[in-house]
Amino acid sequence: MNSIFFDSELSDRKRLDLLYVGNLFVFAPRPATLALRDHARSIILEVCGGIDPLRLQEETDTPTFEAVIGTITRAFTRNPRSRVLIRNLLAEARCDPERTYLDVPRLHVAQARHPRRDTWHAAPPSQINWRTAIYDFVGDNGIAIHANYWTQAVANDSEHFDYYDRHMLRKPMAQEPLKLNPHVRLLPESAELILSSGAHLTSMIPDAGEQTRWSLDFSTINIDDVIAHRGARNTDARPTGTSLREFAQARDGRRLPEELVREYDGGPFNGRVVFTPSAMPTAN
Repeated sequence: MNSIFFDSELSDRKRLDLLYVGNLFVFAPRPATLALRDHARSIILEVCGGIDPLRLQEETDTPTFEAVIGTITRAFTRNPRSRVLIRNLLAEARCDPERTYLDVPRLHVAQARHPRRDTWHAAPPSQINWRTAIYDFVGDNGIAIHANYWTQAVANDSEHFDYYDRHMLRKPMAQEPLKLNPHVRLLPESAELILSSGAHLTSMIPDAGEQTRWSLDFSTINIDDVIAHRGARNTDARPTGTSLREFAQARDGRRLPEELVREYDGGPFNGRVVFTPSAMPTAN
C-alpha cells in the first residue's frame, strides 16, 4: 500500500487506478452518507423497539440478537429508499451510474473475523469495497488493513472454495502464521466512508467493549475494467467461480452480459445465484 487519500477530489477513473495498486481512500461525512446513515438508523431503531441498538449484543441472547440483525438487514435491502440513497452516494463520489455496478448493500453488525481477501471468495480483481459506520466506532476497535501483504502471497485454501456451491460452509482461510503487525487500523466515525480493494488483506479487530458496531458495506465494479480484465493483481486467490453475477447497474439494475461474466468463471456455472433483481428494488 502506498498512501491513504483523505477527501480526495480525484475522478473515479484515477481513484480506481490508485485503489488497484493498494491505496486507500477515506472521506469525511458528506450529505449523501449522512442521509444514508440517518436512513439506516431509522430502520435499526424501528426494529430494535425499546432496545438500545448500541447495546443490542449485551441485552439480548444469541438467537434473539441474530434474529434482530436478520430482520434489519432484510428491511434495509427491501426498502426502496435504500437504493435511492446508495445511488446518491455514488453520484456524489463521481461514479458513472451506467458504468458502475453494485452488489446488494448489507446493513449489519461488524464483528471480529480472521484476515482474508475478498478475492479468496471469488471477488473480481476490479471489486472496490465501500464501508461506512452507522454509529461511531469506539476505542481502538475497527478495520485492520494488513498492508504488508498487498504484494506478498499468503498460503491459503481458496482453491477449495466454489462460489456456486451453496452447501459449502467452510470459508477460505490463511494456512500459515501471519504477521499482523504493523497494520493500518481505521476507526471510522459515523457517516465516514472508507474505500479499499477487494484484494486487500483485512480483518476486524475484536471488540474489547460492549458496544454493538453497526456498519453498512457494499461493493462496486466498473464494467469497463471488467471488460478489460483490469484491477488489482491476483497475488494468491484460486477459487472456482465469480461473484460478478451478483452485481447490477447503478442506474437501472441491469445485469452484466453473461458472455462477459463467463470469462471469469473458471469452472462450470450451475445456474444458482444469490442476488436477484427483486432483492434490491430499482429506484425510479
